[in-house]
Amino acid sequence: VFAYPAQYASPVPEASGARYWIVAIVAAILGAIGIWLAYVFYVARPALAAEYAERFAGLRRALLNRYYVDEVYHTAFVQPSRQLGRWLSDGFDRGLERLVNGVGGLVREASLALRDVQTGYVRNYALMILGGAVLIVAYMLFGGM
Repeated sequence: VFAYPAQYASPVPEASGARYWIVAIVAAILGAIGIWLAYVFYVARPALAAEYAERFAGLRRALLNRYYVDEVYHTAFVQPSRQLGRWLSDGFDRGLERLVNGVGGLVREASLALRDVQTGYVRNYALMILGGAVLIVAYMLFGGM
């Protein structure tokens, strides 16, 4: 049992004394009335039940269909969620997939192009470093700062 500290109130007030007995008596009376009505409608006078069934056919249909809560839920939440999922799957996800595959293809093509540069000879690497240094100096002298 969870005990609340003294400075906090109980989340649900406890029924005690007269309130407890009033609630219990009202519940027992309502239960007895329900049993009595069931006896009247289905044992003593079954024709009365048929008459009320015809009179309240719409209410009966709503009760049998659980107030159409499932249909409303399906229309309001399930169908829009499915449509959103289809849109995300068809449009957004496929576009993202094309972007990722495009970047991968670009890297693959760049690696194929740069493969020939990787010779393993130190003199080639020194020549590339020298060429890069010349380009940087030329940029700074003529176009940069």
